Amino acid sequence: MLEKVLKAILRHGKIWYRMVCNFIDIMYKNDRKGLISGLDDYDERQKERWRSSAKIVLYDNDEQALEFVKAALAGFSLDRKLYFGRIGSTLAKRIKDVTGYNISGRNLTLRAGNIRKINADHGSEKREMIRGQRAITDADYLLIPIIVSQPDEVYPSPKEYLGKPVLMFEKVVDGSRITIVAVDSGGSYDLFIQTMYAEKRA
Repeated sequence: MLEKVLKAILRHGKIWYRMVCNFIDIMYKNDRKGLISGLDDYDERQKERWRSSAKIVLYDNDEQALEFVKAALAGFSLDRKLYFGRIGSTLAKRIKDVTGYNISGRNLTLRAGNIRKINADHGSEKREMIRGQRAITDADYLLIPIIVSQPDEVYPSPKEYLGKPVLMFEKVVDGSRITIVAVDSGGSYDLFIQTMYAEKRA
């Protein structure tokens, strides 16, 4: 009898544990969506069209995004792009009011090839220390939609990138001022991350 009771407690305990874990996961995703609320999600028709694409990856969760980053750093599928979402009208208005640029509806994207470039330029702790900065880590890429949606500062770069306008997004996160350099591609309707770096703060 006692053995049956103990087994029942353990069985229901596992169920409750799974329920709590699922609840925490849902709350985390909702909280993160709040942080990146300036980005619009894609409709089901767009998702279905891109689902079979070999080059377009739609952001779903942080674990998936990290896998994308690690694959890029390993040299796989460097022509792929991770789509975080579309710049919403409210966020676009805030950016236009400050910078003069209208990027409404642009896809916020991270190209696999640019991840390798960022790692080559800003992935060495020793080299970044000389610059008064810290190395960009895999986890920093997960901050991209948050920094673009909720920047402490946003301003146009005085320099263009291959004739395209460039916007700078800055935000202090855990003691580092992270700067994202984003390029408006124009015709392909992307706002793609060209580079990023992290300045250490006292």
